Amino acid sequence: GIYNLLGISPETVRKSPQILWSRIHHSDLEHIHSQFTKSTVRNRAFGSDFRVFGPDNVPKWVRLSTVPYKRDETMAWYAILTDITPLKIVEQELTRKALHDPLTGLPNRELFNDRLDLAVSYAQRYQQKVGLIFIDLNGFKPVNDRFGHMFGDSVLQTVARRLSKCARKTDTVARFGGDEFVIILSSLNDRNDVERILKKIRDIMPMNFEVNGQPCVIGASMGISIYPDDARTTLGLIEAADKAMYCAKKNPSQEYLFFKDLEEFTQGGA
Repeated sequence: GIYNLLGISPETVRKSPQILWSRIHHSDLEHIHSQFTKSTVRNRAFGSDFRVFGPDNVPKWVRLSTVPYKRDETMAWYAILTDITPLKIVEQELTRKALHDPLTGLPNRELFNDRLDLAVSYAQRYQQKVGLIFIDLNGFKPVNDRFGHMFGDSVLQTVARRLSKCARKTDTVARFGGDEFVIILSSLNDRNDVERILKKIRDIMPMNFEVNGQPCVIGASMGISIYPDDARTTLGLIEAADKAMYCAKKNPSQEYLFFKDLEEFTQGGA
């Protein structure tokens, strides 16, 4: 009943119907109030999903459906309020799984693309910069082949956790695929902001592991591109960082390389 959903008795609702509005989550209140008001003025059916505060102020998802009808020349309303919290939990979990890598829990490529689009759009609007770090692990394939996929998976999970600790809260660390990771650095002022993140990554790389008493080392090569200096599209940004990373990978002494420095680096005969 309504008490189990909202923690208020039917008698209280009958005496003071307005109390229902106080139980709606503040993020949904304005929209629901506006839509409900329009439906009552126009005598139209209304239906919507929104959040409410239940007993002990625990948030719940509910579905409200109303249908107008005439009763003795007076407009009245049938209303059904359904608890759909379990359904929403399942939906949210399915969405999370669809957009996150099942092994590492990081955003997958689809979510990464969405985040990069948003970061670039925001940067365009507020004349800021966006950095992209493309990371490819060195030595992972032979370690994975030698010690097995279970150990390889454990390595990838460890790398994911450590990279996440290097990033800021506003950044996105994602698994691009295989042993490749990417980091979106939002709202940059200049190259120095990227350098600070790179220093943190270099502090954790290479990573030393031991399997059955045998040591193994996992390193990384990194390529960096910056919007709008190196590219003005998300695809161009990815391609620039990827190109810089592969150039760094061909030169073991080069841990990372900015796309902007690529031409000078290659001309130097490195």
